[in-house]
Amino acid sequence: MRVSQRIVRLMLAGTAVAALLTTALAAPSQAATACPSGLLAFQATLSNGTFNIGKNVKTTGGGANICGEITVGAGGLVPKVDPNNISFTSGKTSAGPLSIPTDVKTVGDMTGTTTINPDGTISASFTTSVVVTTKILGQSCQIPVNLTLTTGRSGSLSGKPLSYDLATGVSKGKLVAGDFTVPKIKTTKQCNVIVATASNALIGLPLAAGKSSISYDIALKLGV
Repeated sequence: MRVSQRIVRLMLAGTAVAALLTTALAAPSQAATACPSGLLAFQATLSNGTFNIGKNVKTTGGGANICGEITVGAGGLVPKVDPNNISFTSGKTSAGPLSIPTDVKTVGDMTGTTTINPDGTISASFTTSVVVTTKILGQSCQIPVNLTLTTGRSGSLSGKPLSYDLATGVSKGKLVAGDFTVPKIKTTKQCNVIVATASNALIGLPLAAGKSSISYDIALKLGV
């Protein structure tokens, strides 16, 4: 493989890091700032999202559009994304017979690794943290979740390495997470003890690793 092709694929792999910032399945859009442009600028789309919290809560159809740029850091090529350039599309969240308004926000730092496979595809694995906010009976309750999404295997799920098409400049793959824990909802001023207790019972919280899952299809394009 030529060096130039390796560099291009590494840059595309870096965009997957930014895509992981959008592990939200349904969240309100923010006012977007101007997207970066140039050879190291990128756009990424997540689609066909599913987010299962235990057996009782499921979100389907979620996705996101993001834009950002690749920067060179001490650890190699890394993405830079303005939070305002993450635009979520809503999915449908249900808990048994109930429909639950749900927002998800990415918080904290994010780390990751990428590997070029012998066949030219890219394996990626990244860790991030999100806060899931549910709104029930006028109460706003939060669930913090630490996630590692990967194009490889996670719990009982298998992702798909990123495959780059030189003709279209689009790289496609699948990210999954199937080995994260989900804690109980804590009582706060915004989430009273009655709603917190009822929500924990309805959802079945806390949940051990392997009891919840996330998956997304990814389409990435560099140099936009």
